[in-house]
Amino acid sequence: MRRAALLLMAAGSLGNLARGADSELVNYRSGIDLNFGNSAGTATDKGSAYCEEYLYFDKIIDDRKVVYIKDSTLISMGHNARNNAGSAGGGDSYEGVGTNVGAIKYKVDGDLRFSMYPQNWTGYSAPFAFRSLNYGLYGAAGIPVVGSTGSNGQALTVANQTTYYHKGIADSVGDEWHTLTVADDDIAVTSNAEFRSSDGKVFTFVVNPKTPCLTWRATGTGQFYTTPAKVYFQPYIYNQTTYFDPRGGGGSVEIRDINGNKVFYRIVSDPNDTTTRYTDAGSSSTTLDQSKFATGKSYLQYYYLGREGNKKTRVVVKSPGYPSASEVHGDRLWVNLTEWNNKMANSLKNDWWMTQWKTKDVRNGHTSIVANRRKGRRATGTEFAFVNALVARTFGMGADSPVVPGTTFAEFAKQMLIESALVLDPMGAELNLSNNPIPCRELLYRGYYDVRKVYNYAAAYDILIGYYRENQGNPKGITPIEDYFIRDTLARWTTVTGMATGSWTSPPWQRFNSGGMWETAHKTGAAFIAAMMPNYSTPYFGTAGLNGNSKTYNHIVFPTLNHTWFNLYLANNVVPVGFPGVATRMGVDDYLFIAKDGTTKWADRISYADTPLMGQCIGTYYNLLKLFHPTKTMPRVDAAMAVAAKGQLFGDKFISDSDRNARFFAWSIMCNSWHASFRSVAQPKSLALPTTDSQNPAKQMNTGGIFYVLWYNRDLPLGQAATTTPPPTTEPTILTAPKNLKKLR
Repeated sequence: MRRAALLLMAAGSLGNLARGADSELVNYRSGIDLNFGNSAGTATDKGSAYCEEYLYFDKIIDDRKVVYIKDSTLISMGHNARNNAGSAGGGDSYEGVGTNVGAIKYKVDGDLRFSMYPQNWTGYSAPFAFRSLNYGLYGAAGIPVVGSTGSNGQALTVANQTTYYHKGIADSVGDEWHTLTVADDDIAVTSNAEFRSSDGKVFTFVVNPKTPCLTWRATGTGQFYTTPAKVYFQPYIYNQTTYFDPRGGGGSVEIRDINGNKVFYRIVSDPNDTTTRYTDAGSSSTTLDQSKFATGKSYLQYYYLGREGNKKTRVVVKSPGYPSASEVHGDRLWVNLTEWNNKMANSLKNDWWMTQWKTKDVRNGHTSIVANRRKGRRATGTEFAFVNALVARTFGMGADSPVVPGTTFAEFAKQMLIESALVLDPMGAELNLSNNPIPCRELLYRGYYDVRKVYNYAAAYDILIGYYRENQGNPKGITPIEDYFIRDTLARWTTVTGMATGSWTSPPWQRFNSGGMWETAHKTGAAFIAAMMPNYSTPYFGTAGLNGNSKTYNHIVFPTLNHTWFNLYLANNVVPVGFPGVATRMGVDDYLFIAKDGTTKWADRISYADTPLMGQCIGTYYNLLKLFHPTKTMPRVDAAMAVAAKGQLFGDKFISDSDRNARFFAWSIMCNSWHASFRSVAQPKSLALPTTDSQNPAKQMNTGGIFYVLWYNRDLPLGQAATTTPPPTTEPTILTAPKNLKKLR
């Protein structure tokens, strides 16, 4: 029997026993379990050896947690049943249990160290405790993990990227935080470097805590969400806020000191209150029912006996409103509600594509989501979230699925959105994608294909939060707690993108090549999220900035500089200053089109400018600009479209004979009144092409997806955009399929 299989049996058995004894401990969204407690696996020392705070009421959706743990408490690792959900080349990046099992590897801390997997990782062989760990993997075997915080003393420079690292992190009241990052070493399973690791996940710990642990629980219909204490790869701890809503059910918070000392607490409306006394709980733990908290914001302050100087404060918001309430939602992609009522609703109801979205499982994903939802898998959500939301927007939030009767399109859209792969830890964002294993391939494997999911999630959110809220009479609609959760899940993508594209750009440690196609694709996804959440602003993921809010926070993606998403991804007005700040221009237009040999060229093989590759990403982004930053132009794209419409667009790279030919590109996603000069030339030519041609609108809509259908041939009120020539009256009605579309069926 393989050594990895033996380790699996030993660690897996221990993990199962521990989980059986600790009914609250779960390990979803990964094929790897982490369990804590007795070496015998009984976990009878829960509450004294460790205590957990889960950050979301629904662990199947997201089981992120902070584990308060003694440095002597054993940590065991093992595989679980979700380890058999994929294959080396599949969409989920974990391997099958048995003959295709990977060995578990892990690393402790190491923020801002640019070392590629599996460097600086160690193989798991037996349960261990924090007190046995040191930083030997980083070349510092004499430095124990426990008691060590801060950087290793080096300067954060390009020259030190592979040797600089952070140890633990001390928070504002003196607690010591560490992380364990785990992944499967699948090198024995596949020879393809991109598939050699999987199941990546990050676990956060407070070791030898100087403060009690909070454990929030919801009962019945109650819900809660706690903001993250830490962002991936960033060595900072943020003060947390817990939002909870009894919603006719219940909720509570347990305050527990795992050291056995009496805990003290108070709930105040002013964190600087000098008159309200702390309550002596009389023991090492106490549970406060939700009724102890007044509606609105309050402050839970707490400590344990002997640590009066380490009082911690948790902001608590009971029965919060919707964080999206300050934004206009539901129709952001078609300018305004008047346009929807006057132009789009009626044409969509009778549109050929709408029939496909409504009735074809292959186009709405209903069977797939039913088969995979609520199983704790890594990547349940699909790119059909916006399709389902748009059907619901057209026919009403109560419109029922003909594929799965009894479930509405709106409900399917919410399921896809809330259970998306975006909740995963972005392990590998700091690495070179092209030739290194990525432990979180579901998020980071590709650019132009995978970003389609981001577009769909963000657009679906706009419709659902506009028309499918619980307070609008939709019993299964989005709640305020879910609104907070979804917004932070989307916002996390922007930090991933910034990390991957703007800062870590010194070869070979960059996530993408500077200005490359996959990097550009990810930037367009970040821009899309910013456009759908214009007022978003948090200390841990940053500020969207589309509403004029210029508030920035320390340590958002770039260690030395702070910027809004708008400035980074839409305005593109951030001046590069070099690592570790923004090291390259963040714009979409700057690199992929070049002026060379007296003409405008595509900077890569010409086929990559097609649909659904970079043509979709650039077209989606340019339409976003027309909606949300209409004074911004993309002159290189304009020049390229003018050449492409004449059939004279060349690529600058040649690998095959087909790359050497000039190509005609229509990019039907930009055949609308925002780009009238391009459309007037390209659209008639594209309509005359066979439906098998990639530039025929029917073919592009089939391969490019919903945004090609949505934005093709639109005649919009342009608002602040420059006036353009109206479309010819002989063109197809807005959003009606081209005449030769039937040939595709």
